[in-house]
Amino acid sequence: MERRPQLRLQWNLLDSEVTYSTNMSDGKHIDQAIVSVNVDQLSHYDVAFMGDVILEEIVNGKVSRVLTGVIEQVKVNENYATFYLSGGHREISEMRHSGLVFGEGNDLREIIYSWLRSFGLTPDRLNIAGWDSGGRELFNVICPILNVDMAGSEALGMTTFTSTTPTNLRIPEDSDFYREFIGAKNWAWTIVEAETLFDAEVMGISKIDLAVCSLRALGFNRYSKFRGELREYNREQSRAIPQLGNIVYVGSTTSSRNWLRGRSNSLHQRALQVSPALATLESTPILRGESDQLLSRSLREWRLAADSDDEFEKASSLSRCIESYSARAQVPTLFDETSKRNILRAASSTSRLTKEQRLRVEEAFGMLNNAPVLTKFKHALNDDQIELTTLEFKVIRDSRRFRNELEHGAPLSSPKRGALENAIAVMNRVLLEAFFGEASCSATDAQ
Repeated sequence: MERRPQLRLQWNLLDSEVTYSTNMSDGKHIDQAIVSVNVDQLSHYDVAFMGDVILEEIVNGKVSRVLTGVIEQVKVNENYATFYLSGGHREISEMRHSGLVFGEGNDLREIIYSWLRSFGLTPDRLNIAGWDSGGRELFNVICPILNVDMAGSEALGMTTFTSTTPTNLRIPEDSDFYREFIGAKNWAWTIVEAETLFDAEVMGISKIDLAVCSLRALGFNRYSKFRGELREYNREQSRAIPQLGNIVYVGSTTSSRNWLRGRSNSLHQRALQVSPALATLESTPILRGESDQLLSRSLREWRLAADSDDEFEKASSLSRCIESYSARAQVPTLFDETSKRNILRAASSTSRLTKEQRLRVEEAFGMLNNAPVLTKFKHALNDDQIELTTLEFKVIRDSRRFRNELEHGAPLSSPKRGALENAIAVMNRVLLEAFFGEASCSATDAQ
């Protein structure tokens, strides 16, 4: 019987001299594995430890999956690399939920469904046996508002700001979470229609956040006239920053479905071990970004992308990271002034343009030498002597579209969310090479 294991990474298949052992926590399901592979297979830069990893076994030509999970650790010696794998539950166990309190009458399966949604799992990946949302209902969504001073209630759009303490929440009052929520001075309240507690929270918080943004803009206004009327000005008020509190109440107006939840989910914080992180560098490493402001800005934007738990902020920061890195490149000019004038003259002679049309054409011709970001990105990679594979470049290119999709209200699917994380990992490699690679050292020495 031919029996051969293999390890499938994000972009690579490791199948040379692979051995493995597994562990079952419950006696039925494999949740850990230790895999050894020939160290020569890690010699290419595009071997990345990101995303899901799959351990497979081929028996008589038939492929069977042993484990799907994440890489916990990789240790390397002279001949072998040892991978320590954990099952897919690991990513959820790493999350720290900031708190959840719910009253009697809730279906525990909905709580589990919504809890998993809050960790980023999409509906297509969730199937809670025997549970059905039961259709759309009206939900109250209430959130404390910080840094505002008011008495009574004021409406702004579909949101009401109030200093009146919410009542009839049907939430156990003996919890610290409840006391913190009730202990606030002001709240924002709206009503939404949704199928689940989680969807109601997302929709409600979106409405409330828009109202808070509008409130901030109204307070910030530094002009003397608004809506045709003269207005007074107070500098302190223009600097006041109203914010949403962390706790949100969601409760159906017609059933017992409700919860009081902390909105912020975050990773358990681990202390970064400094010495191992710096072990591969020179004894006194040079930070190229100290003399290259665009590179420095790119790294700062990368950190925001890597650490944010908001999809739009993550995609936006990554986009700015790529743009800052790319802006360093000197791209050859394609059209000199004579060529542009000749092209414009030819375009004008072929058709009769109005004055507005001609101005628009001239404006477009003025940008002929403005190279696209990804063209500049390729030149920057070449300047830094960094090579990306076709797949690595593809995730960078695809990530540029994600911000536009999020701007238009389209949530990212699970594959796109994974691609965004992969793009962050690719930019991590690019920036490390730019900061600390051999080419960066040569460039620094030449300055």
